[in-house]
Amino acid sequence: MKRFVLFSIGLAMLLAAACSSPETPQPQEEQTLPVSSFFGPQPRPAGVDAALWRQLVSEFDRVLQAQGTARRVSVPPTGSGSEVGDLWVTPDGGGGADMSWSYRNQGDLNLDGTVSIADLTPIGVHYLNSSTAGDWIEHQIADADANGVVSITDLTPIGINYGGKVAGYEIQMRFLSATEWTHASWVPFISSAPGSTQPPRYSFHLAAPLPNLVYRVVPTANADEPYQYGVASNGVLYSLASVPFWNQQQGGDARNGQSKVAGPLTETVAWTLELAGTAAHVTSPVADAYGTTYSSLAAPNPGMMQPGPGTLYAVNRFGQLEWSYRSGKSLSPPLLSVDENVYVQEDGGSILCFSRDGHLRWKRELAETSHGAWWQPVIADNGLLIAPDAEDRLNAIEPDGSLRWSVALAAAPAAAPTIFDPVLVLPLEDQTIGGNALTDGTAMTAFAFDSRWPVVYDDALTCSSPAAASTLSAFCR
Repeated sequence: MKRFVLFSIGLAMLLAAACSSPETPQPQEEQTLPVSSFFGPQPRPAGVDAALWRQLVSEFDRVLQAQGTARRVSVPPTGSGSEVGDLWVTPDGGGGADMSWSYRNQGDLNLDGTVSIADLTPIGVHYLNSSTAGDWIEHQIADADANGVVSITDLTPIGINYGGKVAGYEIQMRFLSATEWTHASWVPFISSAPGSTQPPRYSFHLAAPLPNLVYRVVPTANADEPYQYGVASNGVLYSLASVPFWNQQQGGDARNGQSKVAGPLTETVAWTLELAGTAAHVTSPVADAYGTTYSSLAAPNPGMMQPGPGTLYAVNRFGQLEWSYRSGKSLSPPLLSVDENVYVQEDGGSILCFSRDGHLRWKRELAETSHGAWWQPVIADNGLLIAPDAEDRLNAIEPDGSLRWSVALAAAPAAAPTIFDPVLVLPLEDQTIGGNALTDGTAMTAFAFDSRWPVVYDDALTCSSPAAASTLSAFCR
C-alpha cells in the first residue's frame, strides 16, 4: 500500500512537470543590472533607456575613480559652480528688509540637498535636451556643467562634488569698513516639491538692518556649530541693495541715458572679452549693482534682414564669462529688475526670466511677433514688465511671470515703450503716440506725432520725428 501511494505521488509530479509551460526568460537588462564598482547593482530608473543607463553608471565609476571622491560624505560645497550669485536685499518699506537667494549645490540634480549617485537619474531622464528647445526650463536642472545641453559630460560635476551637502545657510554680516564676518542667523535646507525642476528659493526677513552693512550667505554641511562652511555667496551692501547701475537700454524706463551712479572719469580699458562667433547684431549692454554686464548677441542670418539665433551673455566685473544662454531665436537687449531678475524677449514673442546666476526661472509665451525683439519691453520701478506682442497688445507681467493686464493697441508699436509715470508712452505705426495707465493699461491719451525713441527729462516727454530730422518736441504733463 505504501509503495502504491509513493508511486502515485511520483507519477503526479512527473505529469505536472510535463504539462507546465517552460519558464519565460527574463529580459537581459533585468537579469543583469549595471554594477557600480563603488555602490553595487544599480536598478534602471523608469523612463531611462537601458543602454544609456549602463553607459552612465560605467562612466560615473570612471569619473569617481579619477576624482577620488567616491568615499566622501557630507562635505560642504566649495566649487564656484555652487556659489550663490543671486542674493539680494530689498527694503520692506517699514524699516526692515527682505533677503532672498537660490539654492546652489552643483551636481545635486534631484535637489535633495546632497550630491550622490541618485543624481544620475535626471541626466538619464533629460538626456540630449538642449537650451535651443522651447521647454528647456523643464530640462536645465540636469545640465550640471551649464553648457546648454544634457549629456555625458554632466557626470563630471557630480563626480567632482560628490558628497557635497547643504544642511542650511548661515547669514553673515559685516560693516563696510570691516573685514571680519559675523554670524547673523542660520536657515535650514528647504526641500523642493516632488518632481520639481526648479531650485528652491530661500527668504529671510531682517527686522532692523543698519545702513552700510554688507550681507552674504554661506552653505553649511551641518546644522550645529561649529559649522563646516562651503563657498560664500556674493555680498550685498544694504544701502545699495538691488539698485542696478544701468538696467535697460538707454539707462532706464525714462530712456534718457542717465545713470543712477557716476561713471568713470577716464577712458582706460578695464578689460576686453572676445565672445564666440561673428555677431550680426549686438544689443545694448546693461549692468547690475555688482558690476556684472549682460548683453545678447545674434548670429548672422544670410539672406535675411533680421539676425539669427541669439545668445545671452553675463560677464563679471573682471571681464570673465559667468554664464550664457543659447536661444533658437534672436533676442532683445536684456533688462534688469530691482529684485535681480534678468529678462530678454525672443523674436517669437516669449519673455524669458533668469536669476542673476543664469537659472531660467520662468518663460511667458506671448503672441509671436517679429518686432518684439526690437521694440524691447520696459520695466517700471515697481518691477512690472511691459511688453508688446504680434497681436498689437500691450502686456503687463509681474515679477513671478503672471499676467497683470493685457490691452489692445490702436496700431502696431513703432518703437520701444517709455515710462512717463504714471503713464506708459508708446509710439505707434499710425504716427500717433499712445498713453496707457501703468496700473491697469487703460488708454489715457493719444495724440498725432510721428516719433521714435521718446525720452523723459526734467519732467517733460521729449520726442524726435523721423519725418523731419531737425524736429525735436517736448510735451509737458
